[in-house]
Amino acid sequence: MIADTIGYDKGKITFGSYPPGYPMRPMRGEQPYIVLDSSKIASRLGWRTTVDLERGIKDVVAYWKNQPSAQAV
Repeated sequence: MIADTIGYDKGKITFGSYPPGYPMRPMRGEQPYIVLDSSKIASRLGWRTTVDLERGIKDVVAYWKNQPSAQAV
C-alpha cells in the first residue's frame, strides 16, 4: 500500500532479503513475526480506530512530502 501511494515500483521490492549491511531480523530476543490486531485493546479498553489504514498511509505520506527535508530531494 505504501509503494502504491508513493508511486514506487513494486518490482524493486524483494521479500525475504535485506539490503547489504542491514541487520538481519529477527534479532535475538525478538519475535519471529508480528501480527497487527487491535481486537485485544478494543475488547479491554473499548478503543476503536478512527482512521482506516489507507487513509492513515495517505496522511503520513502527505505529511512527510511537506517537510522541508523532502523538498530538497
